[in-house]
Amino acid sequence: MNVAQTILSYLGGVSILAALGLLLFRATALAAVDSLFDKKLEAYKHRLDLSQAAFEAELRKQVSVLEMTLDFEYQKRLKDFGLFTAERHANYPAIYRTFLEAQSLMMGLYGFVEYPDFSVLSAEEAEIYLRERGISKREREQVCACWAKPLPRAVQSKLQILLRERQKLEARRAFEQARNLCLRSGLFLSHDVDEICRAISVHMGRYLASSRFEQYNGTSGYEERQRLEVGIADDLEKLKKAMQRELAGATPAQTD
Repeated sequence: MNVAQTILSYLGGVSILAALGLLLFRATALAAVDSLFDKKLEAYKHRLDLSQAAFEAELRKQVSVLEMTLDFEYQKRLKDFGLFTAERHANYPAIYRTFLEAQSLMMGLYGFVEYPDFSVLSAEEAEIYLRERGISKREREQVCACWAKPLPRAVQSKLQILLRERQKLEARRAFEQARNLCLRSGLFLSHDVDEICRAISVHMGRYLASSRFEQYNGTSGYEERQRLEVGIADDLEKLKKAMQRELAGATPAQTD
């Protein structure tokens, strides 16, 4: 073997060793990179798991708070609805009763009215009678000061006027009580009941306003008075049926 062949053989061996070394280095480097990547991936997964656990814990906390809030609101609405229903059940009978009382007093303003025979009463008895019917002290004193036997016609006429005016006052007060009760209870009235109450108030108000001036005492006003009386009676019947339906729990969808 000459020198040239020896050198070539040497160089070939060196090249093989270098290639093997390079392969070994690359394998070692790749293994190191893979190991570092795996460590970083594990660390990232760990942080992700911690973050996910924290997120789920916070979410459960918020859901729990929301459930408590919704439960509180639900219980509150149930309570409010119970109070609303209780107020309606209390107000409806009271409203209907006061309207009936007003109607009865108003219908008594016309037709036959019987007064006691004042001629057989003493001044003291007349004073007691008038006081029991709410006649003012000043008016009682004025009447009793003129008392005599036989009883003057002017005194008898004055007594009838006082009692007549007292009837009107009682009817007007009963109407105002019913109307004001409706206004105070407006929050608890259904739409239907509120509309009927308004119609009754209008008819009764016209009836009382006219009776104040004796507008319907004559023949010409009889038909108008009858029309108002029928209208009030019909509206009261509608009111009774609407209230009965709603208090029984069969309220129409458009009622409230």
